[in-house]
Amino acid sequence: MDRELLLIALYCMVDTALAQPDLQGLLKRTGRKPKLPDVALLSLALFQEFSGIRDEDEYWQYVRREHEDCFPGQWIDRSRYNRRKKNLSQLINQIRLTLLPTFSNPANLHIVLRRRKRTHTDAGARE
Repeated sequence: MDRELLLIALYCMVDTALAQPDLQGLLKRTGRKPKLPDVALLSLALFQEFSGIRDEDEYWQYVRREHEDCFPGQWIDRSRYNRRKKNLSQLINQIRLTLLPTFSNPANLHIVLRRRKRTHTDAGARE
């Protein structure tokens, strides 16, 4: 499958998944609307897994070079993208699980759910 077509397909799947009320609850935020919409950021995060590029800097350079026209005027800097992606990791995991049945042969797919690392502030919140 052409990579741009894959990105478009992921975008459509993520957009459909986000219409589910249980996933919408994970997107609640205050403040202004982000420049790069959540659906685009989530699509790019999942697309990174299909791209095979593990290095975040290398991936961001690749996406900006090859798919700049997919999100015109919506691009953000790499560090903001990575920070938002990390903050949305729980939602990314839920979308992975939601999309699993859409693939034709799920028995051969391996879905890896990433656990958020426990930070010092998380540990302090429990006490």
